[in-house]
Amino acid sequence: MDVILTVRDDTTLEVSFIETFREYQKGHAGRTLEIITEAADAAGVKLTLKAQACPPKDARRILSTDELVRFYERRNFRVVSAAYGGGILMERPATRTSPSGHEERALWALRPRLRSP
Repeated sequence: MDVILTVRDDTTLEVSFIETFREYQKGHAGRTLEIITEAADAAGVKLTLKAQACPPKDARRILSTDELVRFYERRNFRVVSAAYGGGILMERPATRTSPSGHEERALWALRPRLRSP
């Protein structure tokens, strides 16, 4: 998995990029997003992203923008608006939880980035 998270402000973290490299349709993107959302909830930050299909780099099938929107909606993101240049802007409000187990480890990994300007 390749993931880029961008701090927008003290309460908002953007999932700027997420891609699966080798094993497709195995749940890796969903599991990665689950860890990110659990850590964001523990930190009390909102997540934002732009759902947009990218052109394939090889012959493999990629998800369409509509399929990506449904993927993110199943993970409690909601549509905000159409995005400039294509795609759909989405957000997921923070749900405060107490961290435990892998959530705490994920939060620890994100903490330095959450403090960045």
